[in-house]
Amino acid sequence: MVPVNDPQYVFADEEKEEEFHLDLEGKGEEFDSGHCWLPLDIEEVIKQIRDAEVTDGEGVKVTVSKPSTNHNILTRSEMEKDIKDINIQIILYPNNSYELSQSLSIFEALRYNKPIIHINNPCINFYNNSKNPIGLKCQTLEDMANTIKKLVENKNYTSNLLTIFEKSLMSVRKQYSIDSSIARLKFIYENINKK
Repeated sequence: MVPVNDPQYVFADEEKEEEFHLDLEGKGEEFDSGHCWLPLDIEEVIKQIRDAEVTDGEGVKVTVSKPSTNHNILTRSEMEKDIKDINIQIILYPNNSYELSQSLSIFEALRYNKPIIHINNPCINFYNNSKNPIGLKCQTLEDMANTIKKLVENKNYTSNLLTIFEKSLMSVRKQYSIDSSIARLKFIYENINKK
């Protein structure tokens, strides 16, 4: 039996099962003493219990020297297998990320021919430009949510965009291929002292 209507006491006595008393209007004889729950209150408790059942650890805050390895993080091979089944890759870097460095997410999209949806970001914008659009640029997370909703709700719109993006992806892949990069580097090397 739960002693009071507070989620922290649900497992206080280490019982395998708990009994919850519900009071539909909050006017029952035992409600004021905290012995009964209102339906909406118990709904939150049940949610917290279910969340706790799938949570890692013992429910006690402790400092650990290394992160847990059991957080369902995809391995590289799992990611490579799963990426084949997606239609569009979402890149969530904020607009101030990768200003002076390079994200590999864009190269994964190029490698697997996956159009992208991303937040306005200088690194990603460099590859997704108006000449060869390989995806959709959003200004905020809310804008991204609305863009994804539009893609889901309008299949003709989405299909047309994917066709455009697929053609652009081939062009961008060729532009940044190893062969093209070698040719550019060779040209630079041969012409560096000619100025």
